[in-house]
Amino acid sequence: IKVEIMDKKEISAPPVVNLSPIYFIGKTAFKTLLGLNSELIIKEGGKVTKQIFEKAKMHNRLNQLFFIIK
Repeated sequence: IKVEIMDKKEISAPPVVNLSPIYFIGKTAFKTLLGLNSELIIKEGGKVTKQIFEKAKMHNRLNQLFFIIK
């Protein structure tokens, strides 16, 4: 077995998820997001509002919401 030590430059950090509602509100979803029991949180092309943010938070879907907005 050959072991190589990597430089710190080669290691990239994963994206940091910002859970502040200010980051989410006003952005557009490019995918549909469903919550528990297939409850609709946001449709594809929908804008994120404070109510949608709170609904995603209640369904524990903020991480998924983070990755489907632009």
